[in-house]
Amino acid sequence: RTDEYFGIMGEMITIGGTMVWLPTDGHDTADFLIPKIDTDEVTLRTAFNVSITGGFDELLLFNSSEDKGTSMAGLYDALFEISNARRPDYKGILGLAVRAQMSSVYGSGVKKAPVDTNAPSDGEMITHPSHFAEWFDADTVPRHTNVTGLICGIGADLTRDLSSYDQRLLNSVFYLHPANRGKQSVMLHNHAVIFSELPMSDHPVSLETEISSVVENGDFCDMRHLLDRSALTQAIIGISYIQNFRRDPNGTQMLPR
Repeated sequence: RTDEYFGIMGEMITIGGTMVWLPTDGHDTADFLIPKIDTDEVTLRTAFNVSITGGFDELLLFNSSEDKGTSMAGLYDALFEISNARRPDYKGILGLAVRAQMSSVYGSGVKKAPVDTNAPSDGEMITHPSHFAEWFDADTVPRHTNVTGLICGIGADLTRDLSSYDQRLLNSVFYLHPANRGKQSVMLHNHAVIFSELPMSDHPVSLETEISSVVENGDFCDMRHLLDRSALTQAIIGISYIQNFRRDPNGTQMLPR
C-alpha cells in the first residue's frame, strides 16, 4: 500500500513507533503502519510536521475529580496554573505526550485534499467559517466514549506574554479551529490515536512503557484531531516546557531546553 499511505495532506501522528493517519479520500477511515524492524529506512515526507525534541521535563499522573472527566482545555488550564506557580522555565507553552483513559472523544478531520486545485475561489483559508463545513468533519456529539487514547499535542496560555517566541513559527503551529468554541484563554493543537478501552497499570512509572503496551495490546479504533472538549478520566503525562521553536529540513521543532 505504498501508494496510499497518507492520502494527500490529511491528519497524521507518530507515537510509540506507530504511524497513524486520516487521509482525505472521503472515507473518513484512519489507518496505521507499525514497522516490525527498526531499520531507519522509513522516510516521512509531509507538508507540515511538528515534533518535540529534548525529551520530557516532568512526568505527571492525573486522575480527574469530575464525574464525566476533565476536558482537554481544563487539563491544560490546570497544567498552566501549576507550571506558572512552580516552574521558572515555564514561558507559556507546553508540549504533551499522554497515555489516557478517555470518557469522551470529540474529533475533527479534513474531508478534502488542501491542494491548489481545491482552493476556495474567494481566496479565504479553508479554516474560515464560511468554508469550514465543506472542508472539515467536526463532532457535535462524542465520536467515542470510554476508550484509551495516545495523545500528542501542544498548548499555549494566552494570558501569558508569548512575545519571546518566534512569532512566525508560533503562528504556523497554532490556528483558530472553528469547532473549538469557548475558552479564549488557551489555544490547543492535539491529535489522538484511539483504542478500545485498555486498563492502565495500577502504578504506572514509565510513559514509554505504557504507550508501548497500548500499541502492542490495544485494539486500534481511530485517529483524530482532538477537539478541546474531549475529556480524560485518568492519564500519565509527559510534559515539555517549550522554550523556543526551530525550523529544520524535517519540519518545525519545539525545544524544551
